[in-house]
Amino acid sequence: MRRNYFDWLIIAISLIEFAGGLIFLLYTWDEIPAMVPVLFSASGEIGVYGDKTALFVIIVMEAILITTVFGTAFLPKFWDKPLPDTSPLVRASVRISLELLGLVFATFFTGMYVIMTRLIAIPLWFLTAFLSSIAVISFAPFPVAVIARLIKK
Repeated sequence: MRRNYFDWLIIAISLIEFAGGLIFLLYTWDEIPAMVPVLFSASGEIGVYGDKTALFVIIVMEAILITTVFGTAFLPKFWDKPLPDTSPLVRASVRISLELLGLVFATFFTGMYVIMTRLIAIPLWFLTAFLSSIAVISFAPFPVAVIARLIKK
């Protein structure tokens, strides 16, 4: 399946965000306190502090998540098995959902770098935006599949 400009735009923005977060950490490393929050409560309050090298664990987690999500979107031969009733529209919506999920993860982790290095609680709007984005993107292919079936009949 060919990539269009929208696919490449999502991937480029995600990679720029990842690189920006990494550059932010490297640039501000000396200003980051020795102890940073590593665990937050459900309400976003700081629960546990840890060494600032824990920030590199987040970088690795982000890299793994983004690689997995975009790898899945770019290698459809492993998940895009042609089913008799699967339309190209449904397959495209799944691919785009995966790419948008990668973008949401990149945005979330970049925001977490800033939150953790500034020793602030996670704002409620940040958690709400992150969780609602994942919910919307995760369920986006289902209405498309229903519409594609209705159009087919």
